[in-house]
Amino acid sequence: MEKKTMQQRRIDFYQNEINVLESHLKELKEELKEEREMRRFETHHIKEMFTHLNDKEKEEYGHFLLFLEEV
Repeated sequence: MEKKTMQQRRIDFYQNEINVLESHLKELKEELKEEREMRRFETHHIKEMFTHLNDKEKEEYGHFLLFLEEV
């Protein structure tokens, strides 16, 4: 049975670390994508609800809508 050199073991170790990190990064990107989609949906829903407010309510809650547009 062939023994791995110290250099080859290091290469294998770091390649494994890279694979783990890439997998974790992929998961984080997917979570971020889901969060963005949820935020987009929530913002759209709030804007739709805002259109049904009367003028006084729109004036009272208008700052909230401006905040959502900035986010």
